[in-house]
Amino acid sequence: MPIKKRCFLLFLLYHTASVFLLAQDRELQLLKERLRVEKNDTSRLGILRKLSAEAPEGEWQSYNLTLKKEATSLLKNPNPKIQKRAKQDLATALNDEGFAKDAEGNKQEAIKLYRQSFVLRTELNHKPEMAQSLNNLAALYEDIGETDSAIVFYQKSLRLREESGEKSGIAESLNNLGLVYAKTGDAGKALDYYQRSILIKEIINDREGLATTYNNMAMLYDNVLDDQFLALKSYRMSLYMFRQLKNKKREATALNNMGRACKNIARSKSSEKKIGYNEKYLDSARYYYRLSKDISEHNKDAKNLASALHNLGELYQFEKKYPEADQLFQKALLLRRQNNDIKDITVTLTALGMLAIEKGKPGDAETYAKEAYANSKVLGFPENIGKTARLNYECYLQKKDFRNALLMFREFVEMRDSSQNKEIRKQLMRRQFQFEYAVKQKSDSLVAVKEKQVMQLKLEEEKNQRYALLAGLLLVLAFSGVLFNRFKTTQRQKKIIENKEIETQKQKLLVEEKNREILSSIEYAKRIQATILPSDEELDILFPEHFVLYLPKDIVAGDFYWIGKDNPEAAGKSLMAACDSTGHGVPGALVSIVCSQALEKAYKEFQLSRPAQILDKAAEIVTQEFSRNNAKGDEIKDGMDVSLLALSPSHSHPDLMLLEWAGANNPLWIIRKNNSSPELVEISPDKQPIGKSDIRKPFTHHELWLEKGTCVYLFTDGFADQFGGPKGGKLTRKRFKELLMANAHKTMDEQKKALLDFHLSYRGKEEQVDDICVIGICV
Repeated sequence: MPIKKRCFLLFLLYHTASVFLLAQDRELQLLKERLRVEKNDTSRLGILRKLSAEAPEGEWQSYNLTLKKEATSLLKNPNPKIQKRAKQDLATALNDEGFAKDAEGNKQEAIKLYRQSFVLRTELNHKPEMAQSLNNLAALYEDIGETDSAIVFYQKSLRLREESGEKSGIAESLNNLGLVYAKTGDAGKALDYYQRSILIKEIINDREGLATTYNNMAMLYDNVLDDQFLALKSYRMSLYMFRQLKNKKREATALNNMGRACKNIARSKSSEKKIGYNEKYLDSARYYYRLSKDISEHNKDAKNLASALHNLGELYQFEKKYPEADQLFQKALLLRRQNNDIKDITVTLTALGMLAIEKGKPGDAETYAKEAYANSKVLGFPENIGKTARLNYECYLQKKDFRNALLMFREFVEMRDSSQNKEIRKQLMRRQFQFEYAVKQKSDSLVAVKEKQVMQLKLEEEKNQRYALLAGLLLVLAFSGVLFNRFKTTQRQKKIIENKEIETQKQKLLVEEKNREILSSIEYAKRIQATILPSDEELDILFPEHFVLYLPKDIVAGDFYWIGKDNPEAAGKSLMAACDSTGHGVPGALVSIVCSQALEKAYKEFQLSRPAQILDKAAEIVTQEFSRNNAKGDEIKDGMDVSLLALSPSHSHPDLMLLEWAGANNPLWIIRKNNSSPELVEISPDKQPIGKSDIRKPFTHHELWLEKGTCVYLFTDGFADQFGGPKGGKLTRKRFKELLMANAHKTMDEQKKALLDFHLSYRGKEEQVDDICVIGICV
């Protein structure tokens, strides 16, 4: 490119950047001027909130403090709208102040501020902001080593984000849970949360989030599952994404992690005599560490710089270049103390302690060991405790304090990774078996030599006896000829009998194999059928107080339950149905899938929200499906009985819920809890199924208002039709009603337990006659 063009482009870039910065600065000046002259309270809050968000570091904190003060004073304003606005802004100011305190290292004050922010957001019922506060609290507890509290707050944050459908927030919470479970050594849960986070981030195309989760998953492979090759693969994906995003800080982190994985591979490849690391991976580790160090120094990234210095120190320590290693560790420790990162400080203290032991300086080692061990006990991570316990064990050995050395060694052994212990035991067992086999082979060979010598002596003796026996054998041969014919006849008869037994056994094995195949197919059908049932989490979101008693008669069922979701026309409504398809077992399960799809299609594709309309359309779809490919008059008459309700809150009366209901052959029972005794109201269904019917009429729409605390029950006929009791009779719906009324005062979980206990007791040794599905909802 010509010099003039190049100079012109540089001038243009500089000018554009200058214009942008001037515009940004001008906007801030205008906001400050507006704040100076603005008298309206709520307008001032808006300006302060914007200044707090956009002002530079060192300046935004003062605006945030002003926002906090003015919002606090407006909480006493008699106008409810102004009060609500003030509460929103105060919650934001407290949250941001908590962030500032956290950055300063004042963790306890940050926790206090985040909690205050959460309380205000709970009063406002702002679920995304509530989830943010809980997430901030969880991250703080994780930083100070209180992992149990961190898990609790992360899970609460996840539930709120799932309720509000905030996909990016859900992915963040899943990633955070994976991270904290990885730190506690629970690899299974960590991997599950990471994979769920990756799926959501792929859907919403969150590239930075994906890169972060791949990096975290790689650390799990590297540190917990001890699979460095899988770790390197995930690290490379993370590094590639961070470079695309031009995120230098995260790029430096990924490079540090890749270096550590290469170092671990090199260590695993070293010989038993510990001659050295595998040079290829050792050189790769050094290359990644130095690259991370250069990037971190250029970007003034203290955390990653400390990690790179520490990691390079470990390489020098292995090469026995102690002065260089000590210098790098001390630099890393200084940076980590400035950042007040207890976990990283503990790691470097442990490394310095081991280095002091190698250098023959037990006094220095003990100083580092005591501080490192105390930190690790506060943090509570098994890996850190194990390493610091081992360092203290080495120190006590140096002092010949064998009692404390033994205590520390025991703690070190307890904290080692359980999977590693299993692998060591497997290797020892394999070596033991190999040793025992070799000893046995040697012993067997000696016995064989002795036996051969004895046999030789016997053969010599027998040679002399053969001639004497020859005459006798000739006489025996004559008699044997007579016996041989009889023997052959007996053998033929025996073979016929054995062939029959073998054939019988073959048939038996064939039947058993077929039974196994059929059972396997049914078990697979059960997994398929399970996909049409809503999850517990979905039910908890739509119906906070409910129970579902679901007992298939066989492995698969004709009964199923259904909820409505993802229909814009039904916003604010919670739909639930108890369904009884024709038959039970495999045929019933096949019918249930067709019927479930019919409900889904009516609700989602046709976007119907009234229960009666949904049942009308479902009946039409089921009839069409079962009429396909069948001649007229030969249509399948299967279908289902169903009880379907929709609940929606009243905007004007918070204590009331609107119930909409329609039923095909199955009723709805409502129990109102009066002061004296519960009252059961039955709403009768239309006497027609969902499916082919001789006389088809539109389903009846029922609508009534329910007070909060009222219980409603949807059910199929399996519970009431059960035989049992002292006389072996049918339970009947009358006794089923009495049972529900007797337990209506209990919680939903207690009602479910009472129904299940009664059913098992009443049924006794009798066979379950039909699938059972009973649903209770407290509005």
